[in-house]
Amino acid sequence: MPVVQFAIIIDGTQDISGVEQESICVRSVDADLQPKEEFLGIYQVSSTTGQNIAKVVCDVMTRLQLPLSQLRGQTYDGAANMAGRLQGVQAILRKEQPLAVYCHCGPHCPLCPTRWTVRTPAICSVLKQYESVLMALEEMASCSSPETSAKANGLHGTFLKGNTVLGLLMAEDLMGDLECLNTSLQLRKQTVSGMLEAVDHVKTSMQDKRTEEHFDVLFSKATAVATKLDLQPIRMPHVRKPTKRYTGQAAAHIHPDAQSLYRIQFYNALDTVNTQFIERFEQAGFHKLQQLEHVLLHGDMDKVVEEYPELNSRLLQVQLAMFGANYTYETSSDVASIIREMVPEVRGLFGQVEALVRLLLVVPASSAEVERSFSALRRLKTWLRSSMSQTRLNNVAICHVHQKNWTYWTLKEYASLLSVPTISAKRLLGPLLEGWAFWAGLGGSWGSFDFD
Repeated sequence: MPVVQFAIIIDGTQDISGVEQESICVRSVDADLQPKEEFLGIYQVSSTTGQNIAKVVCDVMTRLQLPLSQLRGQTYDGAANMAGRLQGVQAILRKEQPLAVYCHCGPHCPLCPTRWTVRTPAICSVLKQYESVLMALEEMASCSSPETSAKANGLHGTFLKGNTVLGLLMAEDLMGDLECLNTSLQLRKQTVSGMLEAVDHVKTSMQDKRTEEHFDVLFSKATAVATKLDLQPIRMPHVRKPTKRYTGQAAAHIHPDAQSLYRIQFYNALDTVNTQFIERFEQAGFHKLQQLEHVLLHGDMDKVVEEYPELNSRLLQVQLAMFGANYTYETSSDVASIIREMVPEVRGLFGQVEALVRLLLVVPASSAEVERSFSALRRLKTWLRSSMSQTRLNNVAICHVHQKNWTYWTLKEYASLLSVPTISAKRLLGPLLEGWAFWAGLGGSWGSFDFD
């Protein structure tokens, strides 16, 4: 078996019983230079410290015969026990394998409290149906339930203000770009270099919005909506006069009008997003990958090449020069596409170039794959199946996630493969029948149960 570099993706959640479960996925690059992300299983942890989770990860890799020496990337969210510089999982694994580049999950975007969704569709729906929302809140405010009536009355008063319309329009304008980025980074084949390029596009779009002309358009639109629906005009909020110990003898700054005040607040939000982008996407791991990509695209050797045992700097320099003389490319994706189209004899000339491309493709840009497995966990372990053992939960979760990869055999074929004279058929096939019955109850299909 050829040695294949891989990366790991990990995230944790609690099941219906309140037990902490860690979902682990692995990412690799196949023979056609296509990144593949596969779910490995759900594992119960006794504690969520970085040390304990790292121990579980090493145990899983050992059991599945995934050598730590071939670990080239790791992607988690920003939790301290995962991303901590000293005691986080990424730091512990990098002590054992310095080439395991850590990549913060890209879709955990700035200004995104729910991580995967920035709620732009909800904001758009409210703006499109603003008048209907007002009517519904007014009707709910007169209902018999005191709690519902109080909440609806408070919301109705807020929605009668033009300031609310302006806030929604500013949020829609700001979060629309972030949602597009968020959706793009959840793709299974997304690469780090592609992620960084997408982030640059969004940063440019955000910078273009930081102008008086752009905000004036939003303010005019909000004013028009407020006038049409007979809402309160956009006003300055009540500003408390700061004490002299904060301002000294100087007079406190007061904005001349509401438009000037909210323009500054809009700029502050844009600056916050830009700061989050810098903190999130300018990491040491990304710097190493950018160095490797620079070597690939320009042919200039860097010391970082010598850190990887699968790369030979002398052969790589020769092959890059030959590759550049015969092909035109601008990105690492272009190089991968060119290699895919090569005949085997020509492809064999560029083994080191292909190895470099694999290093750039193997590092995950997001932890979306493990987030998807959480949905499977909630379908499998419910209040009615809360006493399921960890072994059974893990096995059923793997069957559920990889259901398209199973071969549809009959029980007769299984019996012929598992025929052992000393074990009764009932004991041998009992667990299998139980698993099939469980899966059938979830809507799965396992072929024929016919015994002839």
